[in-house]
Amino acid sequence: MIAYLWRTAFRTMSFKSDRGDIRYSEVAELALSMRPKDQLKLAEELKRAGLKAKWDEILAAFRPNSISDREIVRTSKEVRRELWEKRNAASARRR
Repeated sequence: MIAYLWRTAFRTMSFKSDRGDIRYSEVAELALSMRPKDQLKLAEELKRAGLKAKWDEILAAFRPNSISDREIVRTSKEVRRELWEKRNAASARRR
């Protein structure tokens, strides 16, 4: 569980402190010193933060205006043309 907390915390969050770096053993010691109820709460919060980060990444890929209307129309025409050619090639072979 501690490894999960470590990976999730440092993959999705950034810590701002006066200290240069925080070692895994320090985080593990701190998490293990917490009450079990607080450990579960921390694990859930870290899990939610990780899921939110993943969703943000997924949604960023589909942001509106990331593709111009011109590009959408061009791609649509290209796909339609390819499908039309495949259909015509298939019907020409049947004859």
